Amino acid sequence: MTREQILGSIIISIIAATATWLASRVSSKASIKNAVTSSRAVMEEEAYQRARAYDVETIRRQDQELNELRENQKTLNADVKMVNTENEKLYQDNRVILEDNARLRIEVGRLRQRVVRLERGLHPDTTERLYERETDTNPMLRSTDVGTNPMMREILDNDRD
Repeated sequence: MTREQILGSIIISIIAATATWLASRVSSKASIKNAVTSSRAVMEEEAYQRARAYDVETIRRQDQELNELRENQKTLNADVKMVNTENEKLYQDNRVILEDNARLRIEVGRLRQRVVRLERGLHPDTTERLYERETDTNPMLRSTDVGTNPMMREILDNDRD
């Protein structure tokens, strides 16, 4: 072999060795990049699965809470309906009691006036107006006793007519 052939062979060997080294390096980088990419894809897939499981659990829990709230709302609506019914009954009972009180106040006023008439020696059923005196032992119903209650004032005014 000649010197030029040996030199050509060495150059070809160097070029082949360099090409092999560069190919190995590129292959190594591609392998690392592929592993990183594959690893990243796996990590992203795992993260997606965890997030999905969390979302599904959250939705299930919220549905359960919503159902409980709806049941509570139905119970509360029934309670409100019952309270409104009871309130209406109490309002009507209160109205009856107020009307009875007004009627009894009128009757007490009439009885007081009869007592005053009897004490003064007047006939108890006369229609003349009586005015309170300091000497009366059982004074008739004073206007100040009913002056603040408009319903009582109206009843007494209508009764005197």
